[in-house]
Amino acid sequence: MTTEVMYDLNIEIINEKNNYIKIITINEQPEGILNELVKRIKSEKLSPFEEDKGCKYVILNPYNKNQYLEIKDVIVLMNYLQRNSYIINIELTDMMKKVNKSNKELLFYISYYV
Repeated sequence: MTTEVMYDLNIEIINEKNNYIKIITINEQPEGILNELVKRIKSEKLSPFEEDKGCKYVILNPYNKNQYLEIKDVIVLMNYLQRNSYIINIELTDMMKKVNKSNKELLFYISYYV
């Protein structure tokens, strides 16, 4: 029996060596091969006025796993997901973007069958 698991991917800003970059994050450690590209990091404050945010799961660049995957390279991620049997759920993404009240910017939802 197969089960569908769903993840939300978001765009977040981080401070990487005094350089602010927009990276792609995922809500949890995923099932499947995408798991190899996800790293848990401590969320650094962008401002001294922010509260500690704990940890986040960031997606690494499949061509250089020493780098975070930046939003400018989203097509790399989309191709990777498609080649590895992940489904981008456009309908759910559109619906949730209308009601998104999070500090994160929703990129899209993906599904995977395990």
